[in-house]
Amino acid sequence: MNRAEQRRNAYGQAFDAHYAQALRLAGMLYGNRPAAEDAVGDAFAKTWRHYRDEDIPALWPYVRSAILNDFRSALRRRVHERKSIEREKREGRFASPDHAQAQAENAALIAALQELPASQRAIVVLRYQI
Repeated sequence: MNRAEQRRNAYGQAFDAHYAQALRLAGMLYGNRPAAEDAVGDAFAKTWRHYRDEDIPALWPYVRSAILNDFRSALRRRVHERKSIEREKREGRFASPDHAQAQAENAALIAALQELPASQRAIVVLRYQI
């Protein structure tokens, strides 16, 4: 068995040993199982990138840190989104237009997006989550 296979096997064993603990931690932080499972999967994926290239004596602290960092980032995003919505409400940009106007604006937006090359369209859609 070569070194890469040994690293994969050792990581698989560490994953098995720490998955339940990681899921409990993420579950307490996020409050729902799907979000917790996503966070744990992301944490193990991020940790693997480091583990495969260097010796990490204890995997659990790295996984725990990755889960906590992901949760902190999610909290910052939520705070930013709330502040942005509140600012738009204060500035009057959050008012909902009537249905006909909204349909016309959506049609114009879709037409404009379809004029863009596929790669640029993907960037705009992903950036603004249209």
